[in-house]
Amino acid sequence: MRCYCHAAPRLSGNSSPSHGLAHHTAGALRCSTSVPLATVKSRNGRPLKITERWALDLLRAEVLRAAVVVTGDARGPDSWALTVARTAERRWASYALDGLVRRGHGAPVPWTPDAPPERRDGRALWAAWCLHRDRAVVRDAARAHAAGRSVRVLALVAPWSPTHGTEYTVARAQAAGLEVDVRRYGDV
Repeated sequence: MRCYCHAAPRLSGNSSPSHGLAHHTAGALRCSTSVPLATVKSRNGRPLKITERWALDLLRAEVLRAAVVVTGDARGPDSWALTVARTAERRWASYALDGLVRRGHGAPVPWTPDAPPERRDGRALWAAWCLHRDRAVVRDAARAHAAGRSVRVLALVAPWSPTHGTEYTVARAQAAGLEVDVRRYGDV
């Protein structure tokens, strides 16, 4: 799942600095933040190129509506969204699994005070870390929303994904009161 959040800034008051997407500057009238969350992979013989095209078309359309794109750092839709954002000259923030948020400006900042587990620490611990990162993205999107920004989440779901991380993060975003647009591969 990849989320795209569109945010209109508050017209009065100062934003306090924070990590990730909760604090950013944009034009005087509109600021939009896009947080991509998606799982699009080839499995059981499904052609990857078809799912890539589906995801890329949706990502491009969403990124072009946004002034800021927020994503993870995984291969596939995360990196595609980041590439589209850079090409379209959008501001961006990437929540990496090393515990840092990298942005198109400035030094990386931590999204958590915790250290990531070593991959050798086991699959369950690593999966929990990935979900911890997803919660941080939703947390910061919810903060942006609470600060008066309109946040939109685009979730791209591959129904054959074994992890269901996208669905988990969608539920968190919905519980936080964010606008969520879920697109499932194969649905009309």
